[in-house]
Amino acid sequence: MKPISVAAAARIKRRRALQETLIARLQEASNVPIGLVKQALTGPEFASYRAQIPLSAKTGLTSNAYRRLKQYSAKLRKADRLDAWAERVAPSGSIGLKRWRLNSPRGQADAAYEHAYEFLAELVEMGNGISTFLDRPVLFKAGDWPDSNPDCAPRLVGSRSQYALKGIDEVKADAIALKLATLKDSLRHIDEPEQALATGNFFQGTDGDIDDGFPASALDT
Repeated sequence: MKPISVAAAARIKRRRALQETLIARLQEASNVPIGLVKQALTGPEFASYRAQIPLSAKTGLTSNAYRRLKQYSAKLRKADRLDAWAERVAPSGSIGLKRWRLNSPRGQADAAYEHAYEFLAELVEMGNGISTFLDRPVLFKAGDWPDSNPDCAPRLVGSRSQYALKGIDEVKADAIALKLATLKDSLRHIDEPEQALATGNFFQGTDGDIDDGFPASALDT
């Protein structure tokens, strides 16, 4: 085995210290910037980490698809507001309930959901991997559309809505778990000279252009 140079040993020591610091932060459920994760890993390790990030957590949408998803998000927010209003003013009695369902406000809420679903159906049909960014499977076959209520409405991965199946908290937890597992695995191997010095590919500095957050997580639906 070739002896490790003083400079190489110093690099390994710095990387180990950074890994231990980041692991401690992640174990406290405090996320860390991806730029710091990049500094703490070798080139191959960072590439492997990036490959494990779900598509829905990457900035992989075209600008047009992203804009259309924002439009769907806005339509869904409108439907949710109308649904909440309809529930607040729901009448008692069969005659009043029938009128409430067919007209304002229940009818407005149902129409708003249907309008949002029609828009989403067109978007899914366009492709671009749109379905990957939704928190549940969508088919939009005849007679198999989601019900017109907030519980059944497809939402974006990373949504802040209480009705999301995979909301912002789950997305953040998944991101923390992946970073933590990657750093722990790297730390276990860092004392193996062949691995630590395999390519000499140590990252320097941070990369502000890299972000592992799904852009639609800010859509707040």
